[in-house]
Amino acid sequence: MTAVDIVLETRATRHSGLGHVMRAHFLARALTRRGVAVAIAPEGVVAADTLKVLGDRLVTADTPAAVVVRDVPDGSTEATIRTRREAGVAVVLVDDDGPAADHASLVINALGPVGWDRPVRRISGLDYAVINPSAARFHASPAPGTGRLCICFGGSDADNHAEAMVLALDAAGFSGPATVLVDPGVRSHHCRLVVSRWTDSQVVLLGGDIMPHLVTADLVITKIGLLQLETFCVGRPVVTVEPTQAHVALQARLAADYPGWPAECLGLAASCNWTAAARRTLAILRQKPSSWCAPSSLVDGRGADRVVDQVIALWMATRSTLVT
Repeated sequence: MTAVDIVLETRATRHSGLGHVMRAHFLARALTRRGVAVAIAPEGVVAADTLKVLGDRLVTADTPAAVVVRDVPDGSTEATIRTRREAGVAVVLVDDDGPAADHASLVINALGPVGWDRPVRRISGLDYAVINPSAARFHASPAPGTGRLCICFGGSDADNHAEAMVLALDAAGFSGPATVLVDPGVRSHHCRLVVSRWTDSQVVLLGGDIMPHLVTADLVITKIGLLQLETFCVGRPVVTVEPTQAHVALQARLAADYPGWPAECLGLAASCNWTAAARRTLAILRQKPSSWCAPSSLVDGRGADRVVDQVIALWMATRSTLVT
């Protein structure tokens, strides 16, 4: 096997994690462009199949490497990180500030609090938002002004929140235009039937580059995470319905941290009044709140490059130590 400098570990199931897998894919591509020998170690059939389709180089989790970057839903265990560190491997955690973080070499979390006094170096802030590299090309694109919605709850929308929102919007009198991106593994026959009646509207299976769909919309309906940051980069505000209370709390903290945060959280999906959510969405679509800042001022689309700079610096320092 050809030597690997950096291994990215990620996983996904039918119910969660596809955003983590896509972020690992974007990072792998960015590292490869910088001349680093990189591969991805996927856990689970969903992660492996997705990365195979995307053409990434795949290895097993026990493949030797100087640096391991872990980007997994629900975080890592302390034992996992300690074992790697004891073997001389530098460990980077992405989007993980749980107990294991204090044992890592570096923690990178774009949505984490900035300026923590903790024993491990932490890189936080939206400058480190790891997004699709093509988003930089679409940064701050002018809104079309057509009243188009883009609805996407990610590739792990097992409870079909996209369909719930579509049905509520339809009942509230919305008739397009809209682009609805759905999880390929979720049945959405009713959703397709409704959207087929709307003007200039379509249902699209998730996969590939989502940026062109975001650019055509004036408002995006989603949940907090990678896609919300990509939406900000393009220059669009969002309304969100969140899958867990932790997501709701995170959205609230960011709204407090960033004046004019261009997102409105409509609550928790499990208890969401979809009718009220649809009506509020249409009100925002008609008139964006004047208190919102320009979304593109928060995320510039170059987060992947900044993360790669940090990872390569760690890799070079680790390699130098091993050689010495």
